[in-house]
Amino acid sequence: SKVADAAAAAAHAAQQSAKTAQAAAAAKAECAAAGGSVRACEQAALAASAAHAAAAHAAALAKEKCAAGGGSAEQCEHAAAAAAAMAKCLASGKAPRACKAEALAACLKTGKPNEECSKVADDAAAAAHAAHGAAVSADAAAAAKAKCAAAGGSAEQCQQTAAAAAAMARCTASGKSLSACKAGTLAACLKTGKSKD
Repeated sequence: SKVADAAAAAAHAAQQSAKTAQAAAAAKAECAAAGGSVRACEQAALAASAAHAAAAHAAALAKEKCAAGGGSAEQCEHAAAAAAAMAKCLASGKAPRACKAEALAACLKTGKPNEECSKVADDAAAAAHAAHGAAVSADAAAAAKAKCAAAGGSAEQCQQTAAAAAAMARCTASGKSLSACKAGTLAACLKTGKSKD
């Protein structure tokens, strides 16, 4: 049973990776067809990849929360779809409030009552926000680690730099000011016995 579960999880992860790669390739091709530069098209591909990954993560979080709350399979599928749509909306650069309004409007078009749609939109927003925060954190960590390695940092230094960047990204995504997040990251670093440098 554990082997089957592990195999199913691996197959699902591979499927998600393939879908993410397809989204990136489609964005890159669309950009190139529109006459975009190589650099701009690579950035478009990265953005599409990140948006797809965030949508998949948001859908999984919403589905898990729905199932844990006793929702039916159909309700949980709707919750997952709403969270994925919300994550894609946020990744497009729209404001959270606008994305939540879109989710509410889409739900109301299905004929569901306003109270149920408001809950769906709230849950979708929470899942999308969590997924977006995780994606931003992962991107910040990867960029910091690459920059550290390029500057000749040791594996340990670069791992610590990546962890600090991820913590900083999570902090700013939570709505705290940049200066408050810097202070928190510095305090955490100093607790480990390192100098301010």
